[in-house]
Amino acid sequence: MNDQQDQYPQDDFEVEIIDLDEQPQANVGTKASTDRKFLHLSQKAQLLLRYRRFQFLLTTSVIVLAILVILGSNAAVRSLLTGGAASPLPVPVPTSGPQNDLFYFQLNPPWGHLSIDGHRIARVPTTVNEPALSLPPGQHKLLWQAAPFRPVSCILVVPVISNPSTCNHSQFTPNNSNQLVSLVELRVSTDLLSLAQRAALLAATQVALNQEQHSQIVLPGEAYAVPSEVAGTHPNGCKLVEQAVLCFTTTQQPLRATLSFQLDTDTSYNAPCADPNICSLNGFDCRLFCSVTDLQWPDAPPIVSDNSAWDAIAVVHSTWHYTTLTGQTVAGNEADSFVGGTQNEHFLSLAITWDGTAWHASLLPVTSPAFFFVPVCDSAIGDAQNLVNDVATNNTQIGLSLRSAYGSDPSVGCLIEVSWERIPSATPTPTSTTPLPPAAYLLHRFGVMIAANAQAHKLWPFLPVADSNEQHDVQELMPLLAPGEVSVG
Repeated sequence: MNDQQDQYPQDDFEVEIIDLDEQPQANVGTKASTDRKFLHLSQKAQLLLRYRRFQFLLTTSVIVLAILVILGSNAAVRSLLTGGAASPLPVPVPTSGPQNDLFYFQLNPPWGHLSIDGHRIARVPTTVNEPALSLPPGQHKLLWQAAPFRPVSCILVVPVISNPSTCNHSQFTPNNSNQLVSLVELRVSTDLLSLAQRAALLAATQVALNQEQHSQIVLPGEAYAVPSEVAGTHPNGCKLVEQAVLCFTTTQQPLRATLSFQLDTDTSYNAPCADPNICSLNGFDCRLFCSVTDLQWPDAPPIVSDNSAWDAIAVVHSTWHYTTLTGQTVAGNEADSFVGGTQNEHFLSLAITWDGTAWHASLLPVTSPAFFFVPVCDSAIGDAQNLVNDVATNNTQIGLSLRSAYGSDPSVGCLIEVSWERIPSATPTPTSTTPLPPAAYLLHRFGVMIAANAQAHKLWPFLPVADSNEQHDVQELMPLLAPGEVSVG
């Protein structure tokens, strides 16, 4: 036995085995060396151990390589392994041919940022002058964040024809193209603000409205609108005209009339704006602040603001306050209409910004492309339509249209032109050559419609007739008549 062992070289090595159950102790001196045990292995055993170790390492390497190949074929897992984000969304690229995966975005307010599937979009296409954004088929989560509003999220399904999408979207055809693309609107309203932020925004808006007060003098004998209960105590009182009740009175002394605007944000059940359609645009309630873009939503190209502000639309009450020249109140908060039962809510365009700490609001200037509403003329057109309905002709050859004019001082009033025109699509008849009546001119001032020429007095003899002071205002406004028309019948 000893001879057989001597056939192997005496280069055996020692393997140290440490008992893992024994916990090391402090301050044990050299006793630790006496607790170690040694096992002598022969050279054959060493070779066998090395072979098994090599075999184990080889097998493990093959398994790990196979797992990496399988996982590497999955994009999401590959991204996780590399520690990066998922593949970026496609950037806007020019495309041709009919598609249903191209998108533009209507963003309100403009200072926010858009993320799609967790990826922030560096440049969002908001005008048809830019290439549309192409999204791959499937479901995409959009997140619109514009501080201090709460984030807005929705689901967009591509192609859009498969529609369980929750995003507001419509389709339109860009100019000079037969391409149908989708417009996704991401918008906010004041109900997405905290109570404190909403109160601060409304306060800043009312401050801006208070800076737009304008005054004129009501001369003795001139008319101004009053509620029916007040008109009943005056000689003129209220007049019943066809289906309308007109309530106004005349002053016996000079009065100072001040026009102001009061923000209307009351959305309660018994709110003054009883008909929500009057205070809404395309289904969006503007008492919570609409966007100017809601005017053309949907099925229209995106509207791009010419500044960094939120071009918003608010609802206001247009009211008059009358005092003597010494400051004594005669009537306060009178509606800008003499038609009984008429809603006194009007739209007003605003520019709103957020500087990170405070809100700023101002009325949009008339030169702004987003300027659409003039409360004094909106009120005037509403009253004029009540009058025009009484004289509308049943002649299918002739229609009526309204044009309006206003100056830099809204308290001067609004001039309305009522004109007759032949309907181009009507079938010619022997009466087609009959001369049309002359245009009638009405001045809406202090909430009352005034006959400004003979034709207006002929059609509505119950209206007050413009005096020399009011005729002066008519002549000032006449060159400003807007080219656009409001068709009536």
